[in-house]
This record gives sequence, structure tokens and C-alpha cells, in this order.
Amino acid sequence: MIAQLEKIIPSTNQSFFFRKFEVPYFDAPFHYHPELELTYIERGKGKRYIGEHVTNFESGDLVLLGPQVPHCWLCDSQDPEDPQTSISYVVQFSRNFLTPDGFSPIPEFEHLTPVFQKAARGVLILHKSRTAIAQILRSLPALNFLERLTALLRIFTILAESPEDLHVLENRQTYDALSNENREKLQKIYRHVIAHYPHKITLAEVAALVNLSPNAFCRFFKQLTGKTLTDVINGYRVDHALHLLKTSDLNISEIAYDSGFQTVPYFNTVFKKAMQCSPTEYRGQVAKAKRDPSANHEIKS
Repeated sequence: MIAQLEKIIPSTNQSFFFRKFEVPYFDAPFHYHPELELTYIERGKGKRYIGEHVTNFESGDLVLLGPQVPHCWLCDSQDPEDPQTSISYVVQFSRNFLTPDGFSPIPEFEHLTPVFQKAARGVLILHKSRTAIAQILRSLPALNFLERLTALLRIFTILAESPEDLHVLENRQTYDALSNENREKLQKIYRHVIAHYPHKITLAEVAALVNLSPNAFCRFFKQLTGKTLTDVINGYRVDHALHLLKTSDLNISEIAYDSGFQTVPYFNTVFKKAMQCSPTEYRGQVAKAKRDPSANHEIKS
């Protein structure tokens, strides 16, 4: 399974794509496209995948993605006793949606350069900017095409004026800078890891996906990501364990195996390296935060 290339085709009377989605749950495949994308989750919760970065999302999630960044939002299984429609607002636009040569010919867009540089690694939008942009996005369905364009320019202004509200998600080189061949290889690798990290994954099977020997694969992957395959797999597994520690009553052993770790001691070692605390200590921090919400800032995620 590979990350799918999505082709975005705006209507003939629009320079960018906008759509409000109301679905039982988000289940779009891991995919990428040459357009930038702004996604706001009005209602829904689950896991957000941005390249090799995975974390939980909930209502209010607002993310800006640069070109070619692989991504998907996958909802948790619905509670049949409390079915809810998942709602998202998605804006997709090319770099040259206003001018044939992109943003650079327009001096006013120079202030956006840092924003789109960050977007190449995925940006989580927080605080006042999130509140203001979410309000604008919720208004788009009632606007005509010209009003929507004006609204998008207002969003750009907010992003340019509030760099402190932009949290970069991925600490790696941009996907847009990769060759098409290498990008497609990474999509295959990440898609396979996302689908199978709760189970045993071997170096040989992943190397075979991209037609490389195990040794050649290790060099290739390290050069492009700065990480080993084990680093990436364990990252997904730790993120899954964090979710279970927060939301389930499973014991530590059950969480270790459910997350894909073969032994509990190894799980404890990897978890402590990533989180600077043991799984038991982390669960204690979560319990403390539930009793005292002011302690939330002490919890790493």
C-alpha cells in the first residue's frame, strides 16, 4: 500500500478548492498532492498522520500543509451509543493560484514566505490564530466566490502576523525538495509502517517494498530522514501507547503488546527515552491532570 497522489481540480470559476465535509468518520487514505492545504476539524477525534509525525487530534485541530506532504486524519471507532457526524473544512490552493509565477511577484506576499517554509514540514495552528481562522473557515459555505477569496487573504494575514502561533510538526527536510522517485519510495515505507506498526515489521520486508537490499535501504532511509527504520516504527508505537495510557484501563504489559512491542522491558526503555519518564509515571501525570487541570502543562505528548 502506498500514499496516493490526489489530483485537486477547482471549479472553473474558482482559483482554489474549498469543501466542507460532513461524514460519519474521516477515513481518507494516506495521500499527498502538489497543493498547499489548510484543514480545520470542527468535530472529530482520532489520529493525525503528517509524514512520519503521528499524534492524536480532536475537535478544533487546525493544520497547514505544504506541497507533497503526505497526510491523513483517521477517526477513532465510533461509539454506537453516541454516533456523531465528523465535520471538517478543507482549503487547497496552488502556489500560483493568484499569479502565474506564484507568490514571489507580489511584494505583499513576501511576509508569507516564512509561513510557507514552515508549512513544508506541517504546521499546527494554535491560540488566537486558530480561533480567528476557524471562524473564517466556518463562514465560507455561505460566501460567494469573491468573498471566499477575500476570506482566504484574511487568513494569510493572520498567519503572517502571528508566527508565535505556528508549531512545526516535522523536524526533517521538506517533501517538496525530494525527487519524485524518492518521495514515492518514502510514501510506500510510511504507508506500510502506519498499517502494520502494531505487528512485527522486518527490515527485509520494508526494503523489498522499494526494491533495495537491507544494507542499501538503511543508507537510503537514513540519508533522507536522518532516522533509522526502527526509530520511525518505535515513534508510531510510542504515540499509540500514549493514547492508550490516556484513554484506557489496560495495564502496562497489555499496552506494550497492543502497541507492537515484543517485550515489556524494551517498551519501557523506548518509552522512557522518548518521554523522559516511564509509562507508569506518564499515566500518573495524566491522572493528576484529570484531578487538577492546571497540571496539564506538565504532560508531554
